[in-house]
Amino acid sequence: MKLNISLAFCFVAFIILSESCKKDNGKENSFAQTFIIGASELRQTSAAMNPAVTFCPPGNSNILKFTDDRYEKYQMGNL
Repeated sequence: MKLNISLAFCFVAFIILSESCKKDNGKENSFAQTFIIGASELRQTSAAMNPAVTFCPPGNSNILKFTDDRYEKYQMGNL
């Protein structure tokens, strides 16, 4: 009886562990990969050596554009 319970427990544990480790199967449009794609305007800046935060007004022409494999940084409207 103990052997049957132990085997059943091991079988259930194996099924749970094997199902929890499945990969994404190559889906390219997952949430993590498509969340950042697009354009964003800079609203504030800060740095490690200068803890002061500089706030930028709306329409400041400082834009970051993200695509699948690269990004573009526009400062004052220039790439």
